[in-house]
Amino acid sequence: MVCGTRCANGTRKECSKIMNLKYNMNPASNIINQPDDISGATSSSTSTRRRQSLGCNDIESKSVTLRLKRHLFCDYDPSIRPITGIHSQLSVKVAFMPKFVEFNEHSNSLEFHTWLILTWDDAFLHWNPEDYENIEEYHVKSEEIWVPDFSVFNSGDLSVDQSGIGSTSCILLHNGTIQCAAARVYTTHCPADFANWPYDKHNCTLHFGSWMHFSDEMNFDIGSDSIMMDGFVQNHEWEVEVGQLSKFSELYHSEVDAMIFLNVILQRRPTRNSVIFITPAIILSTLTLTVLWLDSRSIERMAVSCCNFVCHLFCIFDLHWYLPSNGAISCPKILIFYEISICLAAFTLIFTSIIRKIDAITVPPPRWVASMTAQVLNSPASQYLGIHFLERKMQTSLPDDAENIEQLTTNKDQVWRECVIVLEWLGFIGTQFLWGVWQNYTDFYIAKNIAQFITASAFINVYANECNLIEDKSPSLQLFRHLFCDYESSERPTRDPKNTTVLTTILIPKMIKFMDYSNTLLLHTWMYLSWDDEHLQWEASDFNGIDSIWIQSHNIWTPDLAIQNAASADSIELGLPNTYCIVSRNGGVVCVPPVLFSTRCNADYNFWPFDRQNCSLELSSWSYNDNEISFKDNKLDIFMIHYAQNSEWNVISVETGFIKKKSNYMTYEDFPTVVAHFVLQRADNQLWRVFGTPSIILMAMTLTTLWLDPKSNERLLLGCVNFFCHFLCIGNLHWIVPQSNAIPKILMFYYNSLMLAVVALILTCVLKQILDAKVSPPPWISSSVSMILSSKVGQILLLSILDPKASAWLEESADDNSDLVNSQTPKKSTWAYVTIILGWISFIMSEFVNVLTEKCNYVENQSHHLELSRHLFCDYDGSERPVENFMNATNVSLYISPSFVQFDESTNILKSYCWFVIEWTDEFLKWKKEDFHGIKKLTLRNQDVWTPSIYVENAENINKILLDVYKSGCELVESGIITCVPEILFETKCDVDYTYWPFYKPHCKIQLSSWSYGSNEIHFNEKSAIILDRYIPHNEWKLVNISSSSENIKSRYMTHETFPTVTSRFSLQRSRVHIWSMCGTPALILAVMTLTTLWLDPKSNERLMIAYMNLICHLLCIRILHWFMPHSDTVPNILKFYIYSIILTVLALIFTYQMRRIVNSKSLPPLWISSFASMIMSSKLGRILSLSILDPKTSMRLEEDTDDSSILVHRQTNENSSLVEITTIFGWLSFISFLFILISNSVVMVHAKFVSVK
Repeated sequence: MVCGTRCANGTRKECSKIMNLKYNMNPASNIINQPDDISGATSSSTSTRRRQSLGCNDIESKSVTLRLKRHLFCDYDPSIRPITGIHSQLSVKVAFMPKFVEFNEHSNSLEFHTWLILTWDDAFLHWNPEDYENIEEYHVKSEEIWVPDFSVFNSGDLSVDQSGIGSTSCILLHNGTIQCAAARVYTTHCPADFANWPYDKHNCTLHFGSWMHFSDEMNFDIGSDSIMMDGFVQNHEWEVEVGQLSKFSELYHSEVDAMIFLNVILQRRPTRNSVIFITPAIILSTLTLTVLWLDSRSIERMAVSCCNFVCHLFCIFDLHWYLPSNGAISCPKILIFYEISICLAAFTLIFTSIIRKIDAITVPPPRWVASMTAQVLNSPASQYLGIHFLERKMQTSLPDDAENIEQLTTNKDQVWRECVIVLEWLGFIGTQFLWGVWQNYTDFYIAKNIAQFITASAFINVYANECNLIEDKSPSLQLFRHLFCDYESSERPTRDPKNTTVLTTILIPKMIKFMDYSNTLLLHTWMYLSWDDEHLQWEASDFNGIDSIWIQSHNIWTPDLAIQNAASADSIELGLPNTYCIVSRNGGVVCVPPVLFSTRCNADYNFWPFDRQNCSLELSSWSYNDNEISFKDNKLDIFMIHYAQNSEWNVISVETGFIKKKSNYMTYEDFPTVVAHFVLQRADNQLWRVFGTPSIILMAMTLTTLWLDPKSNERLLLGCVNFFCHFLCIGNLHWIVPQSNAIPKILMFYYNSLMLAVVALILTCVLKQILDAKVSPPPWISSSVSMILSSKVGQILLLSILDPKASAWLEESADDNSDLVNSQTPKKSTWAYVTIILGWISFIMSEFVNVLTEKCNYVENQSHHLELSRHLFCDYDGSERPVENFMNATNVSLYISPSFVQFDESTNILKSYCWFVIEWTDEFLKWKKEDFHGIKKLTLRNQDVWTPSIYVENAENINKILLDVYKSGCELVESGIITCVPEILFETKCDVDYTYWPFYKPHCKIQLSSWSYGSNEIHFNEKSAIILDRYIPHNEWKLVNISSSSENIKSRYMTHETFPTVTSRFSLQRSRVHIWSMCGTPALILAVMTLTTLWLDPKSNERLMIAYMNLICHLLCIRILHWFMPHSDTVPNILKFYIYSIILTVLALIFTYQMRRIVNSKSLPPLWISSFASMIMSSKLGRILSLSILDPKTSMRLEEDTDDSSILVHRQTNENSSLVEITTIFGWLSFISFLFILISNSVVMVHAKFVSVK
């Protein structure tokens, strides 16, 4: 070996011992070498001849980089600080490249995801480039050299090791300069203050330093370029500001520690929270003042007050679950605001009840009550506020002197009424004053801007006595030891360091997931990689014609590919995961490992739930530049042939590209990078059914509120229910929609609709106040009303068509419209027409606004089993397929014995807890029981035996795709048959159609295959099957059909090979019947309630109450069904039934209002309508099918008038009889229509249950 000049002068002997010991411990080499005492200098040619005599593949004489490595590290100790003087200070330059920052407000912890770049000089690692073919830089692993113990001092999670830089690749220059870059996640605790939530700001500081070295031993250098923000990705919820590094010294036990500090400031982005919590706070405070302004005697005041209090409770409970409470320094001001607001809401409710009680007192008031009331009402403040003008029901003015108080006392009702007026205004003004004081104290909405593992393998002692030698029997083992006796897996496999290694890269995606709440794309994929290894070449004729072998990836050099824009530093893994690779005799290497890539996406939820996301993956080598590694044809191929479609997201397009990225810490180097762009479209139409349809229904309810008569109680009740339903929908939508910079349009739609609902409710109260006014309207109001009513637009578009009463009044005054101003029509009529005009104006404006808003004890002599075990495994190699003739195939038998199964509806995953029986014959592990004291079998636990590489082709989690069949131990019999029975959890996706949910049949399969061995190497026996003798039936799901089959499948990347595959199929059926009681029975009951609503008398209050209760129950059932029902791209029939049912419920409610309005109308219907009603009412079909059977009162009246049906038209005894008959006919027509629609939908839903059972 050539160890260099450092091993001269008596030290070369020690170096040779070190190198020989290293060869003995190499897991890839089992050559029996013991460190002999070698004296003198050993020449390179002697070493070469020695390796050739051992049959080794000589690489050192061919690879200058391997010669350089052995020169540098033959006497290197990575635990020694690399300085020449003991008192010298080592300078380490520190730089950060932050990727993104996350703040967990519930644990008050900051996660700082960053690339850490450390640069220092190693005095022991110098060389002259001219001695090594002008090599100026060399790639080393961080485990091979000394690295600084750079740690975070104020860790926020002590369960995670945040010291050092971990395993990574470093660049070593010929002058000793080392640069290491590592992806790190630093967690620290922050003293959070949520007083100004959602406009809160947090200041977090990370303390970095060395635990082992003081400042006189190590110094951290920082500069203006120590923080590089080029690749930083902003957080959607927080505005992040990363400060510059600063230096500080802290004293610990009279020694000085060198530390550096990094400040991170986070400001919350309050846009969405402002809409969800700030706006409702303002709305509810306005409602509280509105309640105090309304007449205490009006029913609308009590209704609005109750609705206001319930909405306060809903908001404060929702805010309680959303607000962080862990470690907050002070209580959030918004919570205090809601607390005071709900107190005032409760006060208004109680206050209203008290003054209504006072108003109903009939006893004479005390003189002091009358006196104080008179003084307040006659005060200048009262006159200024205009209490006299606002109280229209005061008929007389108040006396000015105290002598007339006695007279005032006699009118007890008037005095108590005046006292109530004073109390109302004191309450109104007092509440406004409290709001003003509170606004100055809490400025939460105006003071802010409205935030590897290196496995240590112990070498096995080789016992020459009675050893079972295998090498002479296996040409594959001979080839393996020839190739790897001098192989170095950390060296790029080129003989000339100037040559470029060309990579062929193909991605074969299996599954793609997008995690809404972290904006992360998860790509489960097979990654095909191929390259040429010049150190792994042989002549097939020298090794019995072997032209390819299977090698584990950790035994050979593999490129250190990594995702540059990974979702988190934890998910960044340099290089390939351990897998099997194919090596051809010409040096070609092919590896196809299963990998999981994750990346952050710039999410856009503007058009949620129809949003489209654009995500990119950047794959490149971190330590090799474009002169060392390149991608073939500068491209990345993606084949979607085995992609399993996601039920929630559709892949719209996949594009690839190539870029050259500048090194972040070496400006003169470029790194090749391939990029894959994915465009995803959400396919979950169920979200629209749950949130889109209610938005349209609520909009219709708002318009209906504005269209109803302001005097009607149903308008007030509908307005309150509409307002409360808006709060309920926005609260649920807030938890479903992911966080984003911009507010989704559907949320803005609900926000604007809530505004209109509030306006409609307040306007209803105002119009009722106007209608109750007893004073005459000012002339200008009468004149304006006259002008609008007399115009053609007013008559045709608004009043004449949609308001018959106004039309009739206009016809009487058609001759002289000027008399409208001076007419003697009661003043109440003028105020009524004012409310009609205001109502239609608000109706048209509301409709216009709605259109505009859009994841070591010697025991061998005592144990015969140990003696047998050491005999069998002294020369056994677990990486070689155990056949004496490599052309023979290994027969493998597979059995699956399920214990129980679970089906997860939310993910369409079947979890099968199974005993997995696998059996094969190992031709190298046979013995005669007579030679080993009659031992017939041996339990294998820690021995490294060869096992078939069984993969689950359709596994849900790509990290669990390789089965560990050896984890529970195996049994070996004297004939060489090995049987392993591990307990395996299979998680596989199922094909599910949710159209007939909850009565559907999931079809699932477990597909097992050998990915690394072809069908000519491994053969699955045809008797492989499913055994159910240990199966425990599940309470909810039962197996209705099972089957198993085996076949050979074409290779995905080598067209001339096939791979054996065993497929086990399961069909499930739901056996739980009470789910129908939970979702099906309520649907039928609610349908019956809808029909009952249409059957009741429109004038009865029972009909109105059942209609409202039915609507609320529909909303509640749909919400619960939404959380219980799995996500799917198809809408289940039962959900369609509920949607149709709620639409019919709303129509029934609207019909109820309209029919009540018709019945209460005082105008007579046209003659043709009365005649048509008479004809239907007097017919036999009408009497038998509708009226006589289901409406006895109408039947009795028809029998009395059966001789002359025309009397129904001309009857004068009851003016409203024709209107009642019209509403009765209209009611039964709607009843029959609704019954037909509900029956047709019920048949579809119930049919699914019986078809599934059948």
